[in-house]
Amino acid sequence: MRCISLDAEDSITIYINSAKGRENHLDNTGHGSKLCMEIKRIKHAINLLNRSTKVYHIALRQKSRSSIGFEEDTHELVSRLTNNEDISVDSIVGMQGIAIVNHFPFRAWVSVPQESNDVNTLLEDVGNQVLKISELQEEPDGKDFWINKMNKFLKEKNRTVASHANQDDTPYQLRLRTKEESWRLFIQRAQFPPDNLSPSHTEALKEVVERCGGLPQAIEYLVNKFSGKDVTALDLRRVPINDHFQNGWSKTLENEDLSEDLKKCFSYFRLFPSNYEIPTSRLIALWVAQGLVKQSDVEKETLEDVAEKYLSELIGLNMIQVVQKKINGKVKTCRLPNALLELCLSKCVSTDRQLADHFNKNDASFAHIHGNNTTSADLQRYKKHVSFLSFDTREGTKPGEDIENFLRKAISSGCFKVLKVLDLERVFRPQLPNTIGNLIELKYLGLRWTYLEMIPSSIGNLRKLQTQDVKIYRSKFAHQPSSSSLKNLQTLWGVFVGEDSHLKDGLEKWTNLRKLGLALQLPSQQQRVAKCVVKLNNLERLSLRSIDEMSKPQVLYLESLSGMENLTSLYLFGKLEIPSIISEFPQSLSDLTLSASGLKNDPMPALDKLPNLKSLCFYSGSYERREMVCSRGRFTKLLVLKLWKLEMLEELQVEEEAMQNLRELDIRSCKELKFPTGLKHLKNLRELNSWGMPEEFTTRIEEIRGKFGMS
Repeated sequence: MRCISLDAEDSITIYINSAKGRENHLDNTGHGSKLCMEIKRIKHAINLLNRSTKVYHIALRQKSRSSIGFEEDTHELVSRLTNNEDISVDSIVGMQGIAIVNHFPFRAWVSVPQESNDVNTLLEDVGNQVLKISELQEEPDGKDFWINKMNKFLKEKNRTVASHANQDDTPYQLRLRTKEESWRLFIQRAQFPPDNLSPSHTEALKEVVERCGGLPQAIEYLVNKFSGKDVTALDLRRVPINDHFQNGWSKTLENEDLSEDLKKCFSYFRLFPSNYEIPTSRLIALWVAQGLVKQSDVEKETLEDVAEKYLSELIGLNMIQVVQKKINGKVKTCRLPNALLELCLSKCVSTDRQLADHFNKNDASFAHIHGNNTTSADLQRYKKHVSFLSFDTREGTKPGEDIENFLRKAISSGCFKVLKVLDLERVFRPQLPNTIGNLIELKYLGLRWTYLEMIPSSIGNLRKLQTQDVKIYRSKFAHQPSSSSLKNLQTLWGVFVGEDSHLKDGLEKWTNLRKLGLALQLPSQQQRVAKCVVKLNNLERLSLRSIDEMSKPQVLYLESLSGMENLTSLYLFGKLEIPSIISEFPQSLSDLTLSASGLKNDPMPALDKLPNLKSLCFYSGSYERREMVCSRGRFTKLLVLKLWKLEMLEELQVEEEAMQNLRELDIRSCKELKFPTGLKHLKNLRELNSWGMPEEFTTRIEEIRGKFGMS
């Protein structure tokens, strides 16, 4: 078919060139008759091809129109089409291969010259190519294309062009698909039954699909390459995905004039290992600590808010892939697609003052960090470094010992005096030297999943420290920092307040805290901490865990949080000493998670009065009664509801007009729960999940998911 189309194109080109300048193109000079003969020959070839496809049962694969990963985009675009009563032009921005045109059966292509700088001339040219008004005006009245309103979507690769199409509306930017969406799309298109694939094939397939970077065109390439073929796991891993689809990303990079701030933030991704999945909270904190983000002129907009905008912009440019989303719809993790690892060099700024340890013997820093013969002279190259990230995730004590030796030698040699970031996430038990207190410029100390047991007392000298993230709730301060130290601390997460801890005594002094996560043990400590917490007026996110020596839940003491006007996220683990305290949560709350709370009364009448609640999770042991009622007209902003391991729950009543915006309902291991008939009232439900439920319940869920095309 390709050969026939090329023949047709050549014949037309030859005829046009030979007939140039002639008023009557189909004259009798012979050119017209030759064209007619060529047309007959091509028709004959097409007829032969058509008969051959029928004889040999050759069928073309239907072009993908899958909406997997485009649910939110579809909702937004339909809203733009239906809410605008006037003639409008809406722009959709996306790179080559993002697949939006597959969903528009009627479309017109226009060319935009790269050298065009005159916006008015450019748009006039586009309009002339798309719609000839003079021809429409010649048509008689009453033709069915004369309608009261008209909408046009412009699909652009360049934001500058798109932004001028309709200055009253912001161009809608498409993103790459997430890891989960990519896998679902591949399975749907390739028609592979996942249950019939061996574990090795499934692992290899997921690996190669991930290498597509969320680009639908690349996923479709895999579908066409492997469907119906017997391939080994080794064959799958050899597929050169990047070679086929770097061009689209390359053009995106060439056409986008990134600001210097955006270039610096984009460059930071190069410090992470290939295809590394980065938590958004970690990335934003690193950008801010590094000084890559500038304060905006918008009132009350924090540096973190600006950083989040930067990330959204990079995602909108398809330069960064969203890997996972949070239950509230925000980005949870992201990564730089493999195809961009080399291409990004042209847009990146120098990372000479940033050190990343990948435990790679080919790196110049390997011998300095992991060797035994490092001298003070060797370490002088690190005098002006502003960040040090380690990705040495080996098991055993060696990674921690290497880090201690390197930091101790470097600090004693006068290095790292301007270090702002020290991120040792997942390095097993790094032994921090007490001289770490000399790093007076340090703003970020990342110790997540390090299983570090003791934090040196010299940490108190780090007056500029903004983030100390430990995560596992077992790390302790060696001694209590003074009330004047750590005064700029904004994030303190994962610290354990044990029997000999005095952290509770200075907590209220850290008034800049915005994120606080503590594990508590003794009742006397809890009461003191609870009194301190309510005085932290800038707190936005709070996690409190009440655990015994075996990390099992125990009674959690809590004071009224109603006055904490900035608190948006709350996680509570432990039996609430005063269950009615849930009626005294702040109106600002948007995310609430309760676990092991032991509630005896239906919490919904109290919680449905929180006007901004978007995510509500009840985990194991949080509610111990048989009935839960979502009343009519309540929970108007709720997007996510999770019910996990509520062993006594038998009935979930969803009244009409309750939770009208709910998008995700997740029910797990609620063995006694009957199927909630009120699900029919949830008009916007998109995800309906169940796990560990009785077979009859699961069957009903699958029927609904299939009927309404839910994920």
